[in-house]
Amino acid sequence: APFSAADVEALFSASPKGDALFKQGNMTSLSAFFVMDLEWPVVRLGDRGPIVKVLQFLLRSAGFGNMFSVDGYFGVRCRETLITFMEFAFNGPSSALRRTATLDVIPRRKAAAHDEDDTLFWAHLVPVLSLNSRGDGVRALQTVLSVRGYPRTHVDGYFGPLTLEKVRDYQAHRAARMIPVDGVVGLITWLNLVGVQKSSK
Repeated sequence: APFSAADVEALFSASPKGDALFKQGNMTSLSAFFVMDLEWPVVRLGDRGPIVKVLQFLLRSAGFGNMFSVDGYFGVRCRETLITFMEFAFNGPSSALRRTATLDVIPRRKAAAHDEDDTLFWAHLVPVLSLNSRGDGVRALQTVLSVRGYPRTHVDGYFGPLTLEKVRDYQAHRAARMIPVDGVVGLITWLNLVGVQKSSK
């Protein structure tokens, strides 16, 4: 059977469903979900801006935010924290990062392990969010919404009716494709929100 959007997102989760889907071995049908000309953004030492702030909120949401401030600056401490997260994801109890690292259809730049140009980490930092979610993951979402056509988005860490309305509007009118208009922010919605145009290299 063809993969659904929920199946694609399950591949990035530390779940029995993700393991079962991967063992099926039919990954070619995944390519339909990634025909949009988007890839996860590269963040390099010294970068500044809202996408860096999104990354910082996501690191905090994952429990890796003790060494830096959420200030939109990708400094040495933030970079070291990201490397720590990547090492944990590869070597920790979750097999999700190791599993999806083998999938060529995943939109990412390929680079050496822990290289700043390897963007695989994004897919494992972004949480699934929906109405009544709370925390730094929601702050990351609200931050990126504020620069994706919704400048009056209040960054308060609560996924309430106002955030839901913006998410549904984005899914319906601004996203590239392959996104259900359900108000749930999963992998494909995140890729559309933070993604950049694919490099021609």
